[in-house]
Amino acid sequence: MSLDFSIEEVSDKLSNTMYVKYGVELSSCYASCATELILEIKKLPVSKGKSFYLLADQVFGDCCVDFLSARTLSLECILHFGDSCFTKYDDPIPLMYFLPRKVVDIEQLSKRVLEACDPNKWNVIIPECGILHLQEQLKEKIKNDKVVFPIKDATYNKTIMGRNYMIEGVVENMVLIYIGENDKMLEPLIWTYGAKNAVILIYTFRLFV
Repeated sequence: MSLDFSIEEVSDKLSNTMYVKYGVELSSCYASCATELILEIKKLPVSKGKSFYLLADQVFGDCCVDFLSARTLSLECILHFGDSCFTKYDDPIPLMYFLPRKVVDIEQLSKRVLEACDPNKWNVIIPECGILHLQEQLKEKIKNDKVVFPIKDATYNKTIMGRNYMIEGVVENMVLIYIGENDKMLEPLIWTYGAKNAVILIYTFRLFV
């Protein structure tokens, strides 16, 4: 499949559910592959007897979840493919995230991150969804007590774009280092934290392998 997603992951998660009607939504950059994705999902043995509906995202942005359309169609579960802000939702409809898994040159990326760090401040790393799966490798490359990575299992108590940072006093003395190619995510960061903190963008366009 030409998408950046793992069809095996989809199969594993579907095998653990008993729902029949699913909504499938994709970030706009993957919209042209929507038909291909749904056909791949329908081929899975675990999809037998299940129905999949493509949602048109009647919400703010690519990272949001379209519960409105899901409720209109009486869907039992939403499969969200692509970018996500990991916002906490109180909607009762179950939600499954499938994040893209992009391949990046870790050596070059770690070098760029270290160059951007301020040795006198906390440096909070905010990876784009597509490289979250590389976070542990990046940690191994960056040995710095002033570099903070998000905790995977966010409790949504203290978060930056849904990523949990359990470090007191960081919010007003930090450098936010966003790693990715979707600079739209920078807007909420700048609005919320830009007045008292530096916000740095590291584009990954040239780091893909």
